[in-house]
Formats: sequence, structure tokens, C-alpha cells
Amino acid sequence: MAFLVFALSFCSISYQILLAYVIVDVSAHSHVFVYSLTTGVYFLSLGLGAYIYNRFYSKRGLDLLINIESFLILLIPIFVFGIYILTTLFSITIGSWLTEAWGGFYYKNILLVLCSQIFVLIIGILSGFELPIFLKASSKTGFIIFLNYTAGLFSGLLIPALLIPKLDFFGAFLFISYCNLITLIYLIYFNCK
Repeated sequence: MAFLVFALSFCSISYQILLAYVIVDVSAHSHVFVYSLTTGVYFLSLGLGAYIYNRFYSKRGLDLLINIESFLILLIPIFVFGIYILTTLFSITIGSWLTEAWGGFYYKNILLVLCSQIFVLIIGILSGFELPIFLKASSKTGFIIFLNYTAGLFSGLLIPALLIPKLDFFGAFLFISYCNLITLIYLIYFNCK
């Protein structure tokens, strides 16, 4: 179970980092602002996901986790391209109106960054189900939380320092998606034992 906790947390936080990377790329806004906002929205949505799980789904365990991971694998590519589509639609509709009304390219970019956070929010809510499921399934809660945070640190170092410089964004995205798929296959096997 330790492998599952670490791998799923690693993939989840990696997705958040990659979505922040895309939002910075399309908005041409401050890196610090976008990464800070994206991280804050992600952690808020993790809490919302944990709350929703405890409130409505607490009787379901690993079967629910398999469904969530399957959704994440399908949604992440859609969300990455969704941000690019949102940027295009935004530039054509609201962005041009804002530029004319306020004369501010700055406001257009902030609104684009804020609208793009909906993708981060959905990923975070779905990922927020993971930790409570593992905490419920294991008696080693401290170790589970330690693995979860360690995976976050590992992801925060690996993505910007190694994967994006060596593989570029799409290579890093494919690597994380394959890691998530392998983890999902292992989770299905682990659940069937």
C-alpha cells in the first residue's frame, strides 16, 4: 500500500505542477503569482475532496479510488488542451472586450488565470478522495501522511529540475500519465487480491 500512496500522490501533485506550467505559458503572467494561486487552489480543492468523501462516500473504498484514478487519467489530457482552448475562446470573446473597455492586457491575463483554475479545482477535488481512502484502509496513518508529503516534495523537485528540461512539457506529461496508468493497473491488481 505504501507504493500506491506515494505513486498516486506523486502523480496528483505532478498534474497540478504541469497545469500551472500550462497556465503560465498561455497567460504570460507572473510565474510566482500563477504557481502560488494554482497551489493554493489545489490544496483548497484537496480539502474539498476529502470533505466530500467523508460526507458522502465514506463507505466506499478502493473501488471508488479505481474509478477516480480512471477519471483522472481521462480528464488530465482533456484539461491540458482545455486550457489552450479556453485561452483561444477567451481571447476572442471576453479578452477583447476587456482590452477595449479597460485598455488593460493585465486584467485580461488575471481573468484568464482565474478562469483556468477550474481545471485545477476539479483535479484537486478528485485527488482529495485519495488520502482519506488510504487513511481509512491503513492503521499507519502517520506513515501514510508522511508518504503523501514526501511524494509532493519528490514531484516538486523532479518535474521542474529534471523532467521538463530533459523531456519538455509533453514528454513530462506523458511520463506522469504513464506512471498514473501503471499505478492504476497495480491498484486494480491490489484490489483483486
